[in-house]
Amino acid sequence: MSDYHSVMKGTGETTQWEDIQVKLGNYQPREKPKPPPKFEPEKEADKMTTGFLDGRDEGELSDLEDGYDDDRFLEDYRRKRLAEMRGAQDARLRR
Repeated sequence: MSDYHSVMKGTGETTQWEDIQVKLGNYQPREKPKPPPKFEPEKEADKMTTGFLDGRDEGELSDLEDGYDDDRFLEDYRRKRLAEMRGAQDARLRR
């Protein structure tokens, strides 16, 4: 029942009616909203990738495993990587 009444949040844009009312002095002008921060894909990509594992050799990966208590991440990464490699191999064989 709480969905019945909703209140629209302003986006900072005004209607013609509000503009006229401000001009006549009936309303106070609205403050302009602050613009959102710029999107920086490099920062987002760094958070979500496992690229730091791609360039490592077996010795470095085993050292990382020793310091990593939760093996679920590495096991998941291994499964995904093997699936990618099998998909690439299948694509090459289909040519």
